[in-house]
Amino acid sequence: MKIQKIERRQVLAFQKDLSEGGLSIRTCNNIMKILKIVLKDAVTDEIIMKNPAEGIKALKEVNAKAAETYHPALTEQEQKDFMQEMADDYYYEFVAFLLCTGMRFGEAAALTWNDIDHKQNVIHVTKTVTFNEDNTRTTGTPKSESGKRDIPLNDTIKGVLARQKKKQSIVIPIDKTENRVFVSVYGKMVDNCTVNRAITSALSRLEE
Repeated sequence: MKIQKIERRQVLAFQKDLSEGGLSIRTCNNIMKILKIVLKDAVTDEIIMKNPAEGIKALKEVNAKAAETYHPALTEQEQKDFMQEMADDYYYEFVAFLLCTGMRFGEAAALTWNDIDHKQNVIHVTKTVTFNEDNTRTTGTPKSESGKRDIPLNDTIKGVLARQKKKQSIVIPIDKTENRVFVSVYGKMVDNCTVNRAITSALSRLEE
């Protein structure tokens, strides 16, 4: 339909259809963010007089029951099998780092080489990946002060970091100003969807 014909009730109906279509709450909200930006630009360009999506609140995530969110820890053998299957993947070091440190995806994606403190033998966790209003990603601070912490460096983690440093020197075009430890194949910020696809692919091969 033409953008001039869109009314608030139709935007609300669209949001409802998204939420009932099997998508995650986060995905629904991201789609709505993009729609709001498009309609806001239409107002700026004087295509429409008022943004029909203005004031429509994002969907709230409903806490799932504990039984629905319970995930058993991997056994040592399962970890070995999984990492062996990931061995040839570009994101092997990133996944190995998450497994060894317990860091969240956004924390590892925001990590810079300056955060690796070999003198104190720790990793300083002070940043995480956040999303702007226009759905672009940026580096911000953790949601709480408890998110800022130091993680001890052991030999396994040091080995993963050494391999990542070597990979960066021979494989990836990197923006030196950002100094990130982990980057995408294009030298940009690591994207969780891409890494999740790599993990899913490895799991699928293990199930064959």
